[in-house]
Amino acid sequence: FSGIGLPREGEGRWVFGAGFFMTLSIVCCIICMTLGTPIGEVSSLVSINVVLAAILGRIFLGEPLRWVHFLSAVFSIMGALLISRPRVLFGLSGIEAPEADIASSTAWVGYVLSPIA
Repeated sequence: FSGIGLPREGEGRWVFGAGFFMTLSIVCCIICMTLGTPIGEVSSLVSINVVLAAILGRIFLGEPLRWVHFLSAVFSIMGALLISRPRVLFGLSGIEAPEADIASSTAWVGYVLSPIA
């Protein structure tokens, strides 16, 4: 631990920001699951936060976003939706897991919060 110390001057805000947003992400995930969204679906939708970061980087920082990036973002979102099969989009099928009956009517909020987390 001899090389570990406080961040250099001017880096403290980045360390604080990273900690704040990581905590916010965990809180969003907990809220999603508390509202009845299954953990597997939350997990797959959280994986597209990189796509959201790329889009926000384009909007706020002017980062280049070429056609290959756009195509990758579309496929990432489609893949996460197909893997999670949210009931909001796909409805209930005849062969659902037992927890499908337990899910509350507020689970759709979890589907909205998951990509943000």
